[in-house]
Amino acid sequence: MNTRSVLSCMLVLLFLSTTANAQPNVRRAKQGYSMRVCFDNKGVFGKMAYSNNPHIDSIGVEYPIGNRVDHVWGAGLWVGGKLDTSSSGNGPQVALVSTAYEGWAGPMNEFLPGSSAADTIWRIVGRNISHPPEWYQYWGNAIGDRTFSDNDHYCTYSDFVQPVADHTPLHLKVVQSSFVWNDPYAEAIHIMKYKLINMGNKRIDSAYIGMFVDPQLGPNRIPYTPYYQTGFFPQSTTAYARNYVDPGATPVGVTLLKTPRPTDSLRIAWRTSSSAMSPVEDRSRYAVLASGRIDPEEFPPLSPEMRFLLSVGPFTLQPITGSTHDTLVCAFAVVSAPDMQTLNVRALRAKSIYESGGALSVDQNRPAQPEEFALRQNYPNPFNPTTVIRFTISSSQFTTLKVFDVLGREVATLVNEVKQPGEYTQPFDPAGLPSGVYFYRLTAGSFTETRRMLLLR
Repeated sequence: MNTRSVLSCMLVLLFLSTTANAQPNVRRAKQGYSMRVCFDNKGVFGKMAYSNNPHIDSIGVEYPIGNRVDHVWGAGLWVGGKLDTSSSGNGPQVALVSTAYEGWAGPMNEFLPGSSAADTIWRIVGRNISHPPEWYQYWGNAIGDRTFSDNDHYCTYSDFVQPVADHTPLHLKVVQSSFVWNDPYAEAIHIMKYKLINMGNKRIDSAYIGMFVDPQLGPNRIPYTPYYQTGFFPQSTTAYARNYVDPGATPVGVTLLKTPRPTDSLRIAWRTSSSAMSPVEDRSRYAVLASGRIDPEEFPPLSPEMRFLLSVGPFTLQPITGSTHDTLVCAFAVVSAPDMQTLNVRALRAKSIYESGGALSVDQNRPAQPEEFALRQNYPNPFNPTTVIRFTISSSQFTTLKVFDVLGREVATLVNEVKQPGEYTQPFDPAGLPSGVYFYRLTAGSFTETRRMLLLR
């Protein structure tokens, strides 16, 4: 019997949240309506969130609910960066990586909750309702005043709570929020938002954020047929895994929804591995995070062991200034579907739901007021004949959206008026313009951001 089979036959206790208020002392929970995701307060989701010894009846990600098909053995956040670890502050920068989960045969749980009873999973049921009074005593303003979905879960963990063997922490605190909706429009969409806070006194350079996933695609039984293929949807920035051999297994994907401080220099990587072990040394793990490489699609052809990492960066987290800590916000979605085409549709829908502040359609709840100004990458890109530009306004401002050629000459003004807070979609028809690279610039008050697009005739 292999190691995974032995682990699967050991009993653990799962605490299921049932009340409508925030609940202290909950270390693990399941969340979802059409798809259930199990996660803990160490940043792990999937079967391994139950413990290091999950029972055969434990299901990490189940879709559809009730069919006893599991999707994820274990998954979690990876954060890497370069840090001067010398006491003098004048030493060389060292590549460090803090991980929540590294594969069932590797080390894990470098992120841990604090000793307070409040450092557990908090659950709020009900869309757009106020949090309970005890919420603010612990969370303060770390999370918004109103709930985002029909079922919100929150927890926090850090990489410096207690020493972990062979691990130098980046000194990060993570506030994790997760959201699901009881609505067919959001079927099999589970959004996970991460706020990373630099609690140290040193700058973290060249930081990358990634989601490491160890799939398990098949009926929740032993033995099962774990032969996987993995792939990547560039359109929705979704890494996925599917089981060709077992027709009872539905595919699962992880979608990158939000990148912190978007810039034209972002590198997105999707890497696969058929090894049971993750890289042991931080420099090797960092190299995977920061590779900027997209592995070949549907690779390898068939494998009994498959993992993938979806990452984005680089970013910089500044050290503490007075009482201020630098933060980054990143969001992913776990998605599943009966087929690959629907999986990509749901991944795109997850992006739309997140960017609209949780509104499920035009006729339903109005989006919450955005927290920041943002200019999105146009889609499609490259494009012909037209493309769409999306942007976010967080406060009422006189706004312009202009297009320039490579010589800096203005070729089009798409927006030139006062815009109220919200998400906007602006089509661009480059009639009469030749093929080539163009730049579009959003200016709203003191906010300015420019992105590049390519027109192909």
